[in-house]
Amino acid sequence: MAVDGNVVYVTAFTSGLFSVDVTNPTSPIQVDSYDTPNDALDIAVVGTFAFVADGATGLLVFDVSDPASLQLIGQVNTPGISTGLVIQGDRVYIADGDGGLQIADISNPAQPALLGSIDTQSDAKDVAITGDIAFVAAAFFGLECFDVSDPVSPKLVGSIALPGVAQGVAVVGSNVYFADGSAGLYIIDVSDPSLPQIVGSLSTLHGSTDVVVDGSIACVADSSAGVQIVDVSNPALPVLAGTFSTSHIAFRLAKRNSTVFVADGFSGLQIGDIESCMAECYPDCDKDNNLSIFDYICFGNAYANLDPYADCDQSGSFNVFDYICFGNAYATGCP
Repeated sequence: MAVDGNVVYVTAFTSGLFSVDVTNPTSPIQVDSYDTPNDALDIAVVGTFAFVADGATGLLVFDVSDPASLQLIGQVNTPGISTGLVIQGDRVYIADGDGGLQIADISNPAQPALLGSIDTQSDAKDVAITGDIAFVAAAFFGLECFDVSDPVSPKLVGSIALPGVAQGVAVVGSNVYFADGSAGLYIIDVSDPSLPQIVGSLSTLHGSTDVVVDGSIACVADSSAGVQIVDVSNPALPVLAGTFSTSHIAFRLAKRNSTVFVADGFSGLQIGDIESCMAECYPDCDKDNNLSIFDYICFGNAYANLDPYADCDQSGSFNVFDYICFGNAYATGCP
């Protein structure tokens, strides 16, 4: 997903690309769509151009100068399955599945051209970049760091294995934020890209697939558990600060100020306000703005139904420690 002004561009898998007017976030309006040849999986917007990772098709380029009239103007086939991309200058870096990392010249958006590539240790799922270093989420391996100062001949400079199935990656400063599937969120120090080091992690409920970071807040797409809002002011100790439930499967994210936009599977685009989610009082289970015995009853029902809400300690399992966690939260009270 990508936000450009008051327009959100949603890559909707087999349904293609959608442009949505979010001038009023409580009432989004679809303004156009384009049925791409394959599976639209990721997008980046620069100026009046949108660059789409379209699965087996590769890279598509759209003129989005008029969001109500999306125009395909260029494409380049890649050898793998394009699932993620990032743009820096006149180059696009593509996570291309078993095609590894692909680099293309987009100085002429109507005629993108592949420049160079390098294999990854597992399918490349997503990519982020800072300076001359590209960070790739390699599915069943973990994080790989590539020197792309020569785009024709990128070189592996460092890597670190992680326990989950890598899905999404973001970089802010010297830290990489890693959506690692069932293993949750990992924060990795890449101040020395040749020696990446894990500095913190946080378990999520149902498999993290994407992450966006703004300041001290990381938003994690967590499949059927919706969006997890994480305080990363101390990267060594990330703390769950709130949740935003969605109707289906949270897969991709974009953020503008305190608003988070979620590509949510069959339910389409979901929009939430981070500040209101963080302001919620967790132990007020029945949301009546009053802590009482009915909140314990509500929690017990959630626990019996294996509702993600009842995994209070965020361990990924339901046990007596969730009751202890809820009791502690209840005793602490609400702001």
